[in-house]
Amino acid sequence: TWTVSASMYGSNNRSAGVPNGQYGCGRHQGCFDEPFPVQMPNGIVQLNMRNNSLSCDPKNCCCAYLPITHPRSLADSTDGGKSFGAMYQQPDLPEPTGGCQASSVVVGNTVLFSNPASGSENRSMLTVRRSTDSGRTYPRSLTTLVWPGAGGYSCLTRIANSSESVGLAFERSAPGCTGGSCRISFAVVPVVV
Repeated sequence: TWTVSASMYGSNNRSAGVPNGQYGCGRHQGCFDEPFPVQMPNGIVQLNMRNNSLSCDPKNCCCAYLPITHPRSLADSTDGGKSFGAMYQQPDLPEPTGGCQASSVVVGNTVLFSNPASGSENRSMLTVRRSTDSGRTYPRSLTTLVWPGAGGYSCLTRIANSSESVGLAFERSAPGCTGGSCRISFAVVPVVV
């Protein structure tokens, strides 16, 4: 069975309207989309959201394209996803201006997270980051640069019968093609570096 939760944390100006603010207008929390939940090794269900803005000006519905650099937005649930606490920023998970889809997977006690970590207007530097403390921190020492050029969306997945590697499908640039979504590639990434 499926249960739909209440709308929360606003939406961006490309999403369907939400209560108290159509298309993200008037949502003081900011503008967020492309969320995904992941259950951490400690049992907490974490909602990880693309962050389109640090703050949302109701007069500029909804600031999704302001040239700012910012981290991912998160919210935690201690009741299996029935409800989520206050949203917060994760400074260890930077993303491009305007945000980008991202992905996580848990293997044992390690959380892996992938996204273009350029922190600029352009989506580039597809990176896999690792957390060994249930997503509280993602130290630079546990980071792998998978693709240095232009790139976009990515998807981490478990590999059958492997606790040492995960699979990563991702958009990337290619010779003779401009932009970060010219080709879909697959990489095998170690769980531990």
